[in-house]
Amino acid sequence: MAGKGNINYPPYAINNNQPSHDIAEHGLSPNATHLDGTLEYDIHNLYGYTESKVTYDSLLEIISHSSPNSITSSTSSTSSKSKNQKRPFIISRSTHTGSGKYTGNWGGDNESTWKYMVFSISQALQFGQFGIPFFGVDACGFGGNSNEELCNRWMQLASFFPFYRNHNALDAEPQEPYRWFSVARATKRAMDVRYSLLPYYYTLLNEAHETGVPLLRATNWVFSNDDDFIGLDEQFFVGDGLIVVPGLQAGIDKVGGVFPGISNTDNEHREVYYDWYSHELLTVPNEDNNGSKSDHITIDAPIGHIPLFVRGGHIIPCQKPRMTVAESRQTDFDLLIALNVNGAAKGELYLDDGETLDPEETLTVEFIIDTNGNTKTFISKSKGKFYVGERLSKVTILGVDQFGGGEPTRVIFKERGSDSENLCLFEYVNGNLVISNLQGFTDGGAFTEDFEISWS
Repeated sequence: MAGKGNINYPPYAINNNQPSHDIAEHGLSPNATHLDGTLEYDIHNLYGYTESKVTYDSLLEIISHSSPNSITSSTSSTSSKSKNQKRPFIISRSTHTGSGKYTGNWGGDNESTWKYMVFSISQALQFGQFGIPFFGVDACGFGGNSNEELCNRWMQLASFFPFYRNHNALDAEPQEPYRWFSVARATKRAMDVRYSLLPYYYTLLNEAHETGVPLLRATNWVFSNDDDFIGLDEQFFVGDGLIVVPGLQAGIDKVGGVFPGISNTDNEHREVYYDWYSHELLTVPNEDNNGSKSDHITIDAPIGHIPLFVRGGHIIPCQKPRMTVAESRQTDFDLLIALNVNGAAKGELYLDDGETLDPEETLTVEFIIDTNGNTKTFISKSKGKFYVGERLSKVTILGVDQFGGGEPTRVIFKERGSDSENLCLFEYVNGNLVISNLQGFTDGGAFTEDFEISWS
């Protein structure tokens, strides 16, 4: 029982989500003694970390088919690691500072309530800042019984988290998406978007690996100079280029979103956003009661639809969605280019074999829009030796009517350094430029050669 000297009830506040406040509940007892004589109480927060680390090291041996005498510690230098070592995949509920090097995290036993769905967003954003970008929760909730509307919204929201699963308690009613037709349909639509964005996500995960920058980002992370966005935790960015504004309440068909800079009249600070699904430019509503325009916009969010917007100035690499990641990686590439108010955009793509611990062959592709008079040019420059055989299928450029020179009369594809020009098949649809049938120009692989596409 609680009392002075009982280490199960430490003399400080601890939020371990246990009603009794007994830190031995659902965990290793603090009075346990380790092999070297260390009391568990003294290293309680490190237990999950060390468990992940030893699991990681063990999996390196097992999945790389190393002999017992050739175990490579995760702390070894890169040069000493075996070329055939595969990346372990670990998900832990117990993490600590530095755990992101070895494991992802899932949020533990949540509840099947709207409150917990909202809470999952701040969880994901915080874990990204903790250095654990690969995070997810039990979609639709773990404890208690979910329902059709909640599960519909939650399966769509959770599809944007790196770790994505539906899981609940044995004594709860079944909540697989196929239990409700509307949830199955909404989930499929969300997963199509998720799998389309795999190249973008993989690039962001590599950035997180190299720099520590989170994959899912709070609005005040992307727009850090504006204190108004501190505490905004009901929407989030994926990288800097996509913004997700989910429906988080029962019985709604609209949701309020904050789109930083959209109401600014100064082009230096004005931001534009495009609807992911329709490719339409998001418009600023009429003046409010105070006679001014606002970055707060109410948007349609009927059940089965999760609003997603592309931020102007960004280039999003995509592939066709298939049943598995492996199958999706074998489809042709598409590029979605969202012009900002200056007609500019840039982006990046990172690829490797997807499983080697320290791949020697990688590919980084830089994308940028260049302007020369009335001609705008999309440029793709590759660096690295990893071969990508999949071709480029389509390039869609948003905002051409307002920011890209208007309707073009011709579109040219050419390899950089070559004098040979190839006329492209294109359509001008609702102010956007859609350039298709590019497979013939990239038959040796989408990014094997540097190339440019210009329109005027």
